[in-house]
Amino acid sequence: MPGGVSIGVVSIAATAVMGAAFVLVRHVVAFSIVSAAAVAAVVAACAASSTEPATCTLVIAGAMGWWTGLLLLRAMLVRSVSLSMLIAAAGGDAADPAALIERRLDDAAAYGLAVGQGDRFELTAAGRLIVRCAAAADRVLGRPR
Repeated sequence: MPGGVSIGVVSIAATAVMGAAFVLVRHVVAFSIVSAAAVAAVVAACAASSTEPATCTLVIAGAMGWWTGLLLLRAMLVRSVSLSMLIAAAGGDAADPAALIERRLDDAAAYGLAVGQGDRFELTAAGRLIVRCAAAADRVLGRPR
């Protein structure tokens, strides 16, 4: 990019901005707005540069992948029963493990991954598919189940 900032510098800056937003911004929508702006900056830098289209596509996909990965990580942290218990214990509160687990099961039902049957839950077809995908990923990565 003659006379301007290179696509590499913009993509590194966008990655840093999304990382900082992940740490500093607790609200998912606000984090997504900051991340969308960072990805838009990468897209604008690509549009203004003479960089090969394949390179731009890869850099944009990387920025979007980083954003998606951070969103998934945030979801895992927010929904973690053990992390919620640790936070409550650190604050001097007594966490109710049954209530935390019940909320996670209600979330699974709301997303169509499980269905309540009395006091029990059963995985739906979508829930079983996710379990199979996770098990396959564990096998591929060599992680014991």
